[in-house]
Amino acid sequence: MIWVVGGGPKSYQICQHLKQLQKDYKLTTITDYKRDMPLSYTSKALSRPLDEEEISAFIKKEKIQLVIDHSYGNTITRQLMQQCEANHIVYIRYEEAAYIDQITDEKVKVITEIEEAVDLLKADGIPIFIDLNRKAKKELACLNLKKCIYKEEISIQDVLNLQETFERHYISTAIVQESESLPSYVEACKAIDIPLIIMRKNKIKYTIRCMTLTELEEYLHEV
Repeated sequence: MIWVVGGGPKSYQICQHLKQLQKDYKLTTITDYKRDMPLSYTSKALSRPLDEEEISAFIKKEKIQLVIDHSYGNTITRQLMQQCEANHIVYIRYEEAAYIDQITDEKVKVITEIEEAVDLLKADGIPIFIDLNRKAKKELACLNLKKCIYKEEISIQDVLNLQETFERHYISTAIVQESESLPSYVEACKAIDIPLIIMRKNKIKYTIRCMTLTELEEYLHEV
């Protein structure tokens, strides 16, 4: 039995694909989303979130062999990963590729923790452009970098013309948070050939992550 933990925009497509493959599944999702699911899918759905004990009990009761997590929220994802490991079943995170997953430039490095950027920041010299959240900036301050230029210190016009801004300030490296502004940073850094370090928004490291139904299908053969 496969357990689909829905809530994301592709929950319907995942269930439809499983149905086409003649795979047995159970779907759980939030009530509001359940209203939007076709009747043939909602008849199998539970409509409320589960805590850790309920997750474990559900896995055992329904004889779950594989979990497909397409939910929103880090808490439920962490609980699912822990319970899958404890019950020795396969956990798969399903989410479509984001912009950050499609970046192929060799000078772009994606990190989840500031510690991963220490050598890069020290090796590339100064000055460094920084656009991070408060917590990350506090961690970065501990590195005692000689010269930093923060996004908050430049004008809106400078933000709109990043390439020119980076050239004017002789920026050697940029370190930024994953955000809607990411394409602009990638383009500007590529144009002047400087390294870009991106701190990923979601810090969970998945054991298995699928971004297409074709990838997902590879893990369903033995279920």
